[in-house]
Amino acid sequence: MTTPTLKNTTHNKRIRNSIKALRQHLPNDIFARNNHAITTHLIGFNPLQNAKHIALYMALKGEVDVSAILQWIHAHTDKHAYLPITHANGTLSFAEITAKSGYIKNQYGILEPDELCPRIDVKSLDIVLTPLVAFNKSKKRLGMGGGYYDRTFAFKQNTQLAPLLIGCAHTLQEDTAFTSESWDIDLDYIVTEESLF
Repeated sequence: MTTPTLKNTTHNKRIRNSIKALRQHLPNDIFARNNHAITTHLIGFNPLQNAKHIALYMALKGEVDVSAILQWIHAHTDKHAYLPITHANGTLSFAEITAKSGYIKNQYGILEPDELCPRIDVKSLDIVLTPLVAFNKSKKRLGMGGGYYDRTFAFKQNTQLAPLLIGCAHTLQEDTAFTSESWDIDLDYIVTEESLF
């Protein structure tokens, strides 16, 4: 992975800071309404209905809360839920979680499945719900800047290989000004409170 230019890094950092501030200051009632609408869109989405192996994330600081999707997965005996684990080489692995799973905090203070949770090959996942800071209608994703998802799913570059990557965002996170890099992995879908596209 090539190093982004200082100009791109600074530009995207300004956008990240701006959108994170907007997202964190959403009134509680709007935040809850958005989460409910996003959950409804996802549960009505045929690929999610048919998926067996679904990866989610632990929401932080205004990110879309997908915990209702986790509960929905656990209510279906034919479905399995997974959470990401960060690694020092900048990649993610995914481990299955159940109601009895244990967790540890990673270097960012995010809860991850402990070493007893069984791992799955990322190519065996059907759907991965991803957090993001910003998105555009071309299905580009601006993350937190660590590149974890881009490295992990680099095998999807310019292909339709599984898993489906679905970015979860509030509509206010749409931004046309952020800069994409050649190694950025496009999302397959984006879901907001307004629609799934």
